[in-house]
Amino acid sequence: MNRDEKGRVLSPVKRIDGELHRLCSGPAHDEPVWLPETEKYFYRGKSGRRMGMFTSRCRLCANWNKLKSPGMSGTVAVSVVKPYFIEGVRRVGIMEFCRRTGLHQTTVRDVVLERQMRVQKRTVRKCMLEVISMRRKGEVRHRDSIRAGAKLRGRNEKEVKTRKDLYQVEGDAERERGIRRRAAAL
Repeated sequence: MNRDEKGRVLSPVKRIDGELHRLCSGPAHDEPVWLPETEKYFYRGKSGRRMGMFTSRCRLCANWNKLKSPGMSGTVAVSVVKPYFIEGVRRVGIMEFCRRTGLHQTTVRDVVLERQMRVQKRTVRKCMLEVISMRRKGEVRHRDSIRAGAKLRGRNEKEVKTRKDLYQVEGDAERERGIRRRAAAL
């Protein structure tokens, strides 16, 4: 990892087909991208300690706030993607879901509890791919198996036979029905 004299991380540089390329992981790209290290793609510092050196973000990323239209940022509103995170957690539990997607528990918990406003697209992509995979396989784990960590410990897992066997029995429909019932009782 390249660092400057103050210990700050510089964007990585590597040679591809004999030409220097710089990694840009700015908001204009869903995933980090290797771009040729030329004036066409990167600005050069004009003064100070970075004078003459290429910037770590490409021109498009450097001007992203000026150029972007409202729907083209590198993030997605939590309210849009929250159902996918909830479904993934309810199907296999938070620990297993995090292990499969490579996300940290704090990230998943923050989305589920809406502690943050936006989520990066690459995080959403990981989540959605795993949830779609679980749907195709019809994969749902028994709540006792999730809590006991049966899969990780090599134990036999229980089969889901009734709704009571699910990790979270109540879905949105049941929750709304309960709210209406309690409101009617008042």
